[in-house]
Amino acid sequence: MYNISNKFGKIQDGWLGTVSNNDETITISYDLHSYTDSDSILISYIDGFNNMKHLFIKNPNSEDMSVNHNDFIPYENYQEITFPDYSFMSFNLYGFEPNDESKYKSFLISSHDHYISSNQPTTAKLGFSNEFERYYFYIWINLRNKYTYSTTEIGNSIKPISIPPKPNLDIITKTMTDFQFKVDTEFTSSASVWRYFKESESNPPQSEYLTEWKISVPKNETFNLVELPLEITENYPNINLDKLEYLRTELFNIENKDGYSSSEIKIVYE
Repeated sequence: MYNISNKFGKIQDGWLGTVSNNDETITISYDLHSYTDSDSILISYIDGFNNMKHLFIKNPNSEDMSVNHNDFIPYENYQEITFPDYSFMSFNLYGFEPNDESKYKSFLISSHDHYISSNQPTTAKLGFSNEFERYYFYIWINLRNKYTYSTTEIGNSIKPISIPPKPNLDIITKTMTDFQFKVDTEFTSSASVWRYFKESESNPPQSEYLTEWKISVPKNETFNLVELPLEITENYPNINLDKLEYLRTELFNIENKDGYSSSEIKIVYE
């Protein structure tokens, strides 16, 4: 699998060229300058044996280019992620050159979007190059035990990535007016969601309306909703707090220190 990108992000999805049966070359057959003006491109390559290599092409021209597999070199450092059983998983790793002030997108090193299938990957490899001064990493994974995990990391290096187990969430009171819980994981703030969904009487039934209410609070603080403001009940007469059912709790953990930042989310469903 190949990813091709420049300092503005990924250039094109999918396979980006062809591999010759004779000389094992990759042919890039479109005008690179038609996307953005960049003085270099990165091709990041993972073969069927999970070997990960890369190639920087400086000052690419607008004609077809062919590069040999032997021109690709290993990344200076690697990190491997192991995935538990999931139904969906997506991640991206970007590298930023010195003096690149972009926040979220640059050279794409690794990328994956995967729904469950017979060939579900259980590991993924991330590569790190001395060409880059800092990195942006993002992952979202839906696990099969009613648990979703996501983290975003930005910094000169990325901490070892592992998918933490589902927190043990103990709901003490489930109502919106007096919601309380205990959990065995660290967090800086939380958000809990209640939902009411009504189907129409048509055949087949259609969604008539959906009400969802989210309450977000910092750690060690509570918020008790006694009644809705009059402005809301007048404009949305179908809202009824008594019909809302508890759906999930989201646990956030934010870290900012010495040029490194991370934002972690753990979502536990009812």
